[in-house]
Amino acid sequence: KRRHEPGNGYDSEASDREEDPAIEEQFILRMPPGADCEYVREAIERKELSPKSDIWFKFKDARRAVVCVRGNLYAGVLVDLPNIIESNKTLDKKAIFKTADICQMLLVGERIRSEEEVFSLPARPQDVTYPHGLTPPMQWVRKRRFRKRISNRTIEAVEAEVDRLLRDDERAEASSFTLVDAAELAREEEEAEEGYDLLGGQGEYDDEQDAEGEMEYDFAPGEEMDGDTLANDLETALMDEMEDEAAAPEESEDEEDDEEEEPELDEEAAQAAQEQRKLNEEIQDLQEAIKAKAKEYDSISNVMLKARIRGVIASFQAELELKVAQLE
Repeated sequence: KRRHEPGNGYDSEASDREEDPAIEEQFILRMPPGADCEYVREAIERKELSPKSDIWFKFKDARRAVVCVRGNLYAGVLVDLPNIIESNKTLDKKAIFKTADICQMLLVGERIRSEEEVFSLPARPQDVTYPHGLTPPMQWVRKRRFRKRISNRTIEAVEAEVDRLLRDDERAEASSFTLVDAAELAREEEEAEEGYDLLGGQGEYDDEQDAEGEMEYDFAPGEEMDGDTLANDLETALMDEMEDEAAAPEESEDEEDDEEEEPELDEEAAQAAQEQRKLNEEIQDLQEAIKAKAKEYDSISNVMLKARIRGVIASFQAELELKVAQLE
């Protein structure tokens, strides 16, 4: 039970004051493998944990704890998990009830000689922030799934830069803006870096880039590339492509003729048969589910659970009637 200062919480001077409610808090205990770990696991399975047993733990502060198993002392740190785990319990091994949300784990480390050695463990905020989850897929989940937090210094620097730009804009005599497409800008930069035009040749000749005369020419010195030569080259390339495309349809037409000779199946009849087969499977599944729920209903004595199962059976029966009507 939680302790309160006089006058706070459930403390009262009345003779019929209420008892302070018991608060249940849960965390995960993780120990290194060994004989003591197996002893703790067996004691939990046999339900032999009690204040008089030889297993106990004591918190020295908000984060550091001492765990004792059969007289062996271990140092532990309470770390914050990156995710929240729901704990459940069952009374009849069938129905499960949620008991708590767990977000911390007592991580037990090496053995120590005295309880005072536990204060040598680091307990800074970055040390008690656990990077992993409980299962193997949750390894380094804090780095893989969570966005890195931005420091206040970075936010203040950005805000100061925005304020400076706004002040400069107010002092300006005239201002203008241009809307730029990011995709178009990136495409132009890529083309400029490649240095090639659409015809596959090099770009325009630049005197500054070829200051030492080392650039190779695709044409003889003194010969100029006029418009007629460029048009003839384009026409020749287009004619070659058209001849290749004209030869390809002839081959595809022959293949289509062969395929048309094969007998065609009645698509509507095949689709109807498939739907009927699917309905029969769904009806069989619903019948098996109703039988299973009926057996569960007979084996349970809890009135609330029986009412819930009765509603599930009614919904299954309504769905079964609908499926049978569709089949007819």
